[in-house]
Amino acid sequence: MRFDVYPRPVTKKLLTLIGISNKKAAERLVAASPFMGFPPGSFVMRCETIPGVSFKLSFVWAIEAFKLKITKLAAIKDFMVTGNKMISNQNKYAPGLLLLVAVFFILNSCKTKDQCIEAPDVSDISVNINIERLDKQLHKIPTKDDLAKFLSENKMFAETFLDISQYPDPRILIDRYFKLLNDPNIDSLFIEVNNTFGDLEDIRKQFEEAFRYVKYYYPEAKVPKIKTVVTGIAHDLYLSDSLIIIGLDYYLGPNSKYPPMDIPGYILKRYQKEYMVPQIMLLYSSLYNKTNYKDKTALADMIYYGKAFYMAKNLLPCTPDSLFTGYTAFETEDIDEHEPVIWAGLLENEALYETDHIIKDKFLSERPKTYEIGENCPGRIGRWIGWRIVQKYMEKHPDVTLPQLMEMTDAQKIFQESKYKPIPY
Repeated sequence: MRFDVYPRPVTKKLLTLIGISNKKAAERLVAASPFMGFPPGSFVMRCETIPGVSFKLSFVWAIEAFKLKITKLAAIKDFMVTGNKMISNQNKYAPGLLLLVAVFFILNSCKTKDQCIEAPDVSDISVNINIERLDKQLHKIPTKDDLAKFLSENKMFAETFLDISQYPDPRILIDRYFKLLNDPNIDSLFIEVNNTFGDLEDIRKQFEEAFRYVKYYYPEAKVPKIKTVVTGIAHDLYLSDSLIIIGLDYYLGPNSKYPPMDIPGYILKRYQKEYMVPQIMLLYSSLYNKTNYKDKTALADMIYYGKAFYMAKNLLPCTPDSLFTGYTAFETEDIDEHEPVIWAGLLENEALYETDHIIKDKFLSERPKTYEIGENCPGRIGRWIGWRIVQKYMEKHPDVTLPQLMEMTDAQKIFQESKYKPIPY
């Protein structure tokens, strides 16, 4: 099964409806979907230049490709009849009409569905988030003695970001780190961090929202302290139930002057400001996410990740899904549309009950693509399917609370009771 071919087949019914006799030409057009790399809008403009393809087919392709919500075949047929009348007289109006159709469908394609999910009212829950800017303090440390005092006062930072315990004498680290902090290049890194993040007020508000929901679902939860640092790309994050330390220089994005050198591009795109809070809350969910460690199947891992995505989305209910998954908006739209194809690919590969970690990694671990499904299927697709299964389970069980879901460890039960089965095309 190929993921990069538009899965709706060219049927006799479709060809009869749109009046196309050249099936081979029709198949060429339908197969050349956005999965083949055509940017939205440009393909409609090119339809008239493809030999053997009529204007009527380009009209139907525009309807399909840009998802105009005409669901009844009769409505499509009426739309086609109108188009046919406009291209009479040897198609002299066709080029202009093609441009009009292209613009029309581009505008329709820009309309995105509301990203918010249903969420409880947490406006009466008081949460005060103060982000301690250790990066500002580090930038102004005047002497090695002051740096030593700073590291003594911030032991978790010194250990998790700088590995101070790995040095036979902490003065070795202090000498190296002080030299780094006074390097002209690190100064420009501090400037870039400041230009990108400013006063962090928008980040603070996101954390405040997220932890209001945490307190709603888990009233006894403690809001962790949040600190930010700049280390010269030494580490990205430390997280516990009481402390979060963020290496801001890791979140400058792939276009930064000093991007992390050991992170491939398909992962680095998630290290940007807008991804920071969603990705941290995704990791934070692990503090509540129970699992059965004896269950080594891919399905167990899929459900674990699915629960993580589900919780993170409920803590930030108006955040786009792409900021949790790390997929681009285009990838997100495409996997939503081709979910049955992805599911069929997992079944075809007999992946659900696989226990070999090498095979499981093909569908669950960091990879640029899941080539076993298709050349354009993004990596970690099994995690996303796990999210979809958990969503279906919660839809079927509205009485189950988020904390109850996170306590569940029977992946098979969640899967079976979700009745998950993507609707085929």
